[in-house]
Amino acid sequence: MNFKLGLQVLYNLTQVESTKNNNSKQAPAFVVAIWPDEFPYNQEEKTGLNLKILTDGKFNIWKTSVEFGDKPGQYQISGNTDVLF
Repeated sequence: MNFKLGLQVLYNLTQVESTKNNNSKQAPAFVVAIWPDEFPYNQEEKTGLNLKILTDGKFNIWKTSVEFGDKPGQYQISGNTDVLF
């Protein structure tokens, strides 16, 4: 995928993060840095992303070098590929 700063993705919350976010499993996140080919072993997407994750309330999360996937702590492509800025 052609990633751009400001792209919205979904972040799969870990168990600890989920309990601080009304037990939801995912949260929207925005791309703040892009690391092409950071995960060469990932067959679906090799790009690592730094993310600003938006949660329900004042508990916000910054993550670095997040890998693509469907496991907790990984990102997924959301249906909205618009860039906000």
